[in-house]
Amino acid sequence: MPGFPTPADAPHPAFIYEEHPHHPGWMLWALRDPTRYNAFLGEIIVRIDDGIARVRMVAGRQHSNLADHVHGGVLLGFIDVAMFAAVRAFGLIEAGPAVTLDLNTHFIGGGQLDEPLEAR
Repeated sequence: MPGFPTPADAPHPAFIYEEHPHHPGWMLWALRDPTRYNAFLGEIIVRIDDGIARVRMVAGRQHSNLADHVHGGVLLGFIDVAMFAAVRAFGLIEAGPAVTLDLNTHFIGGGQLDEPLEAR
């Protein structure tokens, strides 16, 4: 109905999905509970550009391996969270509990620390 939020627009008690105050045009995607896994990844931001969801995080030292690259487990965690942030950005799901059924990747290089990682 006009004037009423769709389920994807409605706030969820466990998630934050709002305009980012320091990144115009980007939405902040976060759990309200900082003791959950997602908080370890740091700030996740998302936007839609030309029908493509862009999800970003910046990895710091706490995300590094001994080669001073982003640890593969962090990359997998980011990919997992990015899938849900992207689908939420498209308005296809409500924020809330969800399950990853399958996630497979092949690494071709190390992610750089202190530079944005972006999933599209």
